Amino acid sequence: MIAVMRTKAQAQKVSELTVCKVLLDEGNPTRKVSLTGDFEQYRDALESVSVLFAAM
Repeated sequence: MIAVMRTKAQAQKVSELTVCKVLLDEGNPTRKVSLTGDFEQYRDALESVSVLFAAM
């Protein structure tokens, strides 16, 4: 699953909290974080950073 945050800084914070990776585009970080496993295990971390995100 991929979570799309509003900012790159938020994506970095989610990455730190969940130990998941920020996706790169041509070597540059994006607003997307690749979440492994079940989304529910990451929900608290995502919502602690922002309640405005999209899960794909």
